Amino acid sequence: MSTFDTAVRCWTNEINAWYDLRATVEEVKKAFSLLKEFREGRDEPGDIPYIETFFKDKDDNWKPLIDTVDREHLADLVEEVRVMASADGAHMFEVE
Repeated sequence: MSTFDTAVRCWTNEINAWYDLRATVEEVKKAFSLLKEFREGRDEPGDIPYIETFFKDKDDNWKPLIDTVDREHLADLVEEVRVMASADGAHMFEVE
């Protein structure tokens, strides 16, 4: 049985091992949230949701290992999260 937090730690370790991003668990959680939103927007009504199929097992536990496509997508989204975070932080230094 794997909780969401345990799975995210595993995904983070896997992303870092493959891409050396030095991603944090918090960044991967934010990236997953973006991925989930993206995938939910593409799920067909009546079909099993993408997240349920590829990120959870038949017993509704979170999968600690994900396939290459999802790992790459999460890694790309971690980089997006960083860009968004730096853009959000940049406004703190603006002078009006």
